[in-house]
Amino acid sequence: MHHPTAATRRASYGLVTQATGSIRQIILIGVFGALAGGVVSFFVQPKWVARMTIQVGQVSLPQGNSSGQGGVKSRSIENQLTAVDRYNLPAMHLRVLNELGLPEPDSGSRDAKVVFDTLTAMPARNPDLIMVQVSAYSRDAATEALAASFKLFAAPNQAIFDPVVNDLKSQLASTSAKLAQAEQDYARISATLQSSTAQRNANTSDPRNVLVTNAATLINQQILGLREQAIELQQATSPLLTYPTRVVEAPYTPSRSNTPGAALLVAIGGALGLLIGVALAMRETVMRRVAATQQKHSS
Repeated sequence: MHHPTAATRRASYGLVTQATGSIRQIILIGVFGALAGGVVSFFVQPKWVARMTIQVGQVSLPQGNSSGQGGVKSRSIENQLTAVDRYNLPAMHLRVLNELGLPEPDSGSRDAKVVFDTLTAMPARNPDLIMVQVSAYSRDAATEALAASFKLFAAPNQAIFDPVVNDLKSQLASTSAKLAQAEQDYARISATLQSSTAQRNANTSDPRNVLVTNAATLINQQILGLREQAIELQQATSPLLTYPTRVVEAPYTPSRSNTPGAALLVAIGGALGLLIGVALAMRETVMRRVAATQQKHSS
C-alpha cells in the first residue's frame, strides 16, 4: 500500500493553508468594502431629478393677397436648437438661481451649485419639443427649479407671441365689423332694387335700376373678399395653429431620490471588495507558482 511521503503531506498542507488564507483575505476585503460603502452613504446626500417637456410656441398668419392665393402659414416662434442653446446658457442658469432666491454657484451653497450644474435642455424627436431636467437635494426644490426655468425661458417668446395675436384679433374684429356693415348695405340695396323693379314693372333698363344693380354687385364682391379674410383670420387665431410656448408634460419628480440608498451602497461596496479580494488572491497564487517554477529550474 502506497503511503504519502512527508513532502507530499507538507505540500498538501501548504495548499490548504494558502486556500484558507485566500478565502479569509477575500472575505476580509469584502467586509472592508461593505464598511466603506456604509461610510460613503453618510456623506452622499440624496438627489431628486425633475423632468419636463416644453413645446416651442407657434404663430400663424393669413397669406391672402390680390392674386387670390389665400391660406394660412405657420412658423415656430423659435428654432428648436436655438431654444436648447438658450436654455443651456450659464446666464440662464444664473437667472434661475436668482428667481429661486439662491446665491451664485461659487458661493459655497450646495443647493445653488447642484441646480446650476444640472439644469440641462436637449432636443426631443419632434422638432418643436425640448426636454429639460434638473437635480436638487429635495423633491420640491427640483420641481420649483423647473418651474422657475420655464417662466424665464418662455418670457421672450411670450413677448413675441402677444403682439402678433393681439394684431390678429384686432384684424379679425375689424374685418368682422366691415363684413357686417357690407351685408347690411347689400340687404338694403337688394330691397331697394326689388322695390324699384316692382314699381316700374321690372324695367331692368331703367338707369336707376342699373346703378343699384352695379352697386349690389360690387358690395357682393366685397362681402366675398371679407368673408375669405375673416375665415383666414379665424384659422390663424385658432389654438391649433397659434399657441404660446407651453409645458406639454408637467414637471415630474419621482417620490424616491435617484441617489443610491445606504443598503445599496453597502451591497455595492461589499461586491467590489469581494472582486478586489478575488483578484488579489489570484495574483498571489500566480506569483507563488511562478516563484516555485523558477526555484525548481534553478535547483
